[in-house]
Amino acid sequence: MLRSSNSQKSRSKVHMKRVSVLITVAVFLGVAFNIHSRFYPHTGVVEAARIQAPIFVVDPYWPKPLPNHWITGAVVGLSIDSNDNVWIIHRASWIDPNFKAADLKLGECCKTAPPVLVYDQAGNLVKSWGGPGEGYHWPDSEHGITVDHKGDVWIGGNGNKDTQILKFTTTASS
Repeated sequence: MLRSSNSQKSRSKVHMKRVSVLITVAVFLGVAFNIHSRFYPHTGVVEAARIQAPIFVVDPYWPKPLPNHWITGAVVGLSIDSNDNVWIIHRASWIDPNFKAADLKLGECCKTAPPVLVYDQAGNLVKSWGGPGEGYHWPDSEHGITVDHKGDVWIGGNGNKDTQILKFTTTASS
């Protein structure tokens, strides 16, 4: 019996030491946090709460209507050049025949636009070109356009016979 009583007292002392250490640590952390809060207020949290993510809204009037009753197929590539012009490439072959009566000599509207269209920031068409030509095979299925830092235009395709990437210099694409 004497042993168990001593053992209980010993456990009780150890338990009391642990509790006092935990209380001391908790008080220390509380004081440290309080001091830190007074000298370093949480302005970052307040400032972050005032920052709002950008809101994007579609501009239904961009781009402006194309000339010559042109229409486009699926746009499959977009690039921005060093002058902030927007270059797109579209798949003219994907336009349903019902929408290109002028190409089929069945009416006045509409005609397929050239595959490459270049717009300024206001949405005005500033250049158009592309399609089959001498010295190269135009892709059967256009797929991607990039304008590099030199102004060269790179066009790819993803049709069964499209095994090349075309590079046009600025003078060749004008």
